[in-house]
Amino acid sequence: IVGLNLTLWKPGYNDFGAVTGLGVGLYGVGAEEFRGIGVSLVSHEVARTRGIAVATLGVGTLGDSRFWPDDSEVHGIAVALGGIGTGSIRGVALAGLGVGAGRGGGILVAGLGAGIDDFTGIAAAGLGMGLDEGTGVFVAGLGMGANDVRGIAVAGLGMGMSNFRGIALAGLGIGAHDVSGITVAGLGMGAHDVSGITLAGLGVGAHDMTGIQLAGLGLGARDLNGVTLAGLGMGGDRIQGAAAAGFRIVSEDLSGVAISPWNRTHQFAQGVQIGVLNMSEDLQGVQIGLLNYAGNKRGIFRWLPFLNVSR
Repeated sequence: IVGLNLTLWKPGYNDFGAVTGLGVGLYGVGAEEFRGIGVSLVSHEVARTRGIAVATLGVGTLGDSRFWPDDSEVHGIAVALGGIGTGSIRGVALAGLGVGAGRGGGILVAGLGAGIDDFTGIAAAGLGMGLDEGTGVFVAGLGMGANDVRGIAVAGLGMGMSNFRGIALAGLGIGAHDVSGITVAGLGMGAHDVSGITLAGLGVGAHDMTGIQLAGLGLGARDLNGVTLAGLGMGGDRIQGAAAAGFRIVSEDLSGVAISPWNRTHQFAQGVQIGVLNMSEDLQGVQIGLLNYAGNKRGIFRWLPFLNVSR
């Protein structure tokens, strides 16, 4: 059909039907493929749509379509007060409730939730969002879960990801395996490998951290590399770079500068310790503080006030 397709009730489904033009009715045109502008009072149910689709309840794929759900598509503009569901969505999708798609690109907005396998573009959901792979800008009012994301991710409460590259902001917490970029969490963040700039209101915990890390209370990792600041305490197996804490810094090995009231290195310290009490079992550098201990020195020279130097 080319032209106007008007239906007053739910049409019978045509396995190979195609409509080009304007489709108006309760349930759409009932065709396999549609190109043009479709306005449905109830739902727009077409396997493949290219153009504009507007429906009260939903825009999606017919259940008895000869296409598998992954092959269905909506390309263009889709608007529904209820939901939108299809295998592929490209263009602009606006749903009052939710959007579900296998893949897509463009702009996607859902009032409640969105679940997408692979998406490139801008996606926003009022409550939650789930992604397998995404590139672009993603915003969720409450929480977000993703496998691999590149770009900007924002969640009102929490965020959990496997791999992330870009800028991540969460009101409460962020959990990830590998993170690279700028990460900001209102309370805490936990990850395996972190590189870039990390800010957390309370604490940060990771296996390896490289870059600039700031935590309101505590920070802990196996390897800390770069500039690390903690409001209260910090702990790590190896600290390389500059580290500062409000109360205590504890490490197995130190290469760089440690500044806190109490600095404790259990093994090797190469660099500078500055604090009230500085302790190292093997000092290769300088300690500046009220009391300084170097375990590799002999006799009374292990404990010295104000300054202790060892090579």
